[in-house]
Amino acid sequence: MVYGIEEIIEFLSEIMTLEPGDIISLGSPPAGPPEGLRPGDVIEAEIEHMSVLTNYMVQPLHVKFQVRIFTTEILLL
Repeated sequence: MVYGIEEIIEFLSEIMTLEPGDIISLGSPPAGPPEGLRPGDVIEAEIEHMSVLTNYMVQPLHVKFQVRIFTTEILLL
């Protein structure tokens, strides 16, 4: 991992209030089949006695879009 768990918790607590029972879900190193995930594959993550999060791999959408960046300067007097 690039950042340690302590660093991640410190960062999150600076930008939001962490409450008892909050879950911080971290990624994992690449896993799965050598050819990668394909449409139709299913990924499940379970927290025992709580719930199962199921993600279905689907065909990616090929969407063309344009991004416009607007900037605003704020001067504090």
